[in-house]
Amino acid sequence: MKIIGHRGAKGEAPENTLAGFAYLRSLGIHHVELDIHLSVDKQLVVIHDDTVDRTTNQSGKVRDFTADQLANMNAHHQWPNWSLPNHPASETGIPRLAKVLTAWHELKSIQLEVKSAPKAELAIIARDLIQLCEDFKLGERGIITSSSEQFHQCLSELHCKQPTGLVADSRVQNPIQTAKDLNCDYLCLDWKLCNDEMVAAASNAKLTVSLWTANDASWFKTFENWGIDSVITDVPSKWPGSL
Repeated sequence: MKIIGHRGAKGEAPENTLAGFAYLRSLGIHHVELDIHLSVDKQLVVIHDDTVDRTTNQSGKVRDFTADQLANMNAHHQWPNWSLPNHPASETGIPRLAKVLTAWHELKSIQLEVKSAPKAELAIIARDLIQLCEDFKLGERGIITSSSEQFHQCLSELHCKQPTGLVADSRVQNPIQTAKDLNCDYLCLDWKLCNDEMVAAASNAKLTVSLWTANDASWFKTFENWGIDSVITDVPSKWPGSL
């Protein structure tokens, strides 16, 4: 069972930053989940929220800033004492996705979650994300995920060859069927909704199950026994082993 760092290691380092991803690598973990938005100059940038308010010391919509402006923000202000050798504060801005991939030579898997956005924006993200996966030769390592059915339709229209995943919470009434209807390969499921019967049904539907966001490592054996493929966690250092 793979241990995947959520936004790098959200509970242990500044989330979705180059320094945070470097921290994850320092644990020997090369499986990561991160979030994608589009900057005003149409660059794929890595941040969870559609505003910079929570994770930086500035405010405003991500789509209103250039990629350079976002990269120069302080996204570690919630971690005032943050320190990682050889990774200064300048590496805790909001990075371009391309820069994250360039730095990660040992990457084993990456879940690229696209958040909801206007349709025109989603179409650009889908096109550019597919191209970036090709440019970096991610192949099966690059899983494009989203809760947005509209985004999955954009991927379908572009004949996306990357593995894809449905991000599902309690609002999705039949996550397995919805994932199949959207031609997904992965079911990225809120761990609180999971049980052994659902995992068996997902397996029968040829879906790979990835759970988010599980922070209690005492569930490790249970998840492993259920046949879970991977667990996304804020606290990767607390979980035994990684592949």
